Amino acid sequence: MFVFGVELKASNAIVVVVEKTNDGECMGKEYKKIPLNSTNQEDAQSFRDLFVALIDQYSPSKIVINSRQQKGEYAAGAVTFVMEGILLTLNQANVTSVAGATVRAKLKSGVIQTHCDGYPKYTEKAFQLANVGCL
Repeated sequence: MFVFGVELKASNAIVVVVEKTNDGECMGKEYKKIPLNSTNQEDAQSFRDLFVALIDQYSPSKIVINSRQQKGEYAAGAVTFVMEGILLTLNQANVTSVAGATVRAKLKSGVIQTHCDGYPKYTEKAFQLANVGCL
């Protein structure tokens, strides 16, 4: 079973693909940054096409994205709202949103892995989201 962990950050969707093995462990398969440079229709369609191509390659059972604050000091920007909207319209996989507090609780209890060896630091949160999706 494949699961995508997606961190929406600035103008990028940081995607980590993990495979849940028969013994329940999540192993990293691939990571990728999919950019959305602006909120115009052409760029949004390009973002969607790149994401659909990745979905077609792995056929994930679940896509887990980070919940974002909608208002306040740490509110997400307009581009991340567009990315989230595009992902929510994908019907090829179940898309769920997970709060940061949930991820932190799972990390604290030791239920999920913190990172994948050989992956850059910027993929850490997306990897953790994918691990939550494997539960």
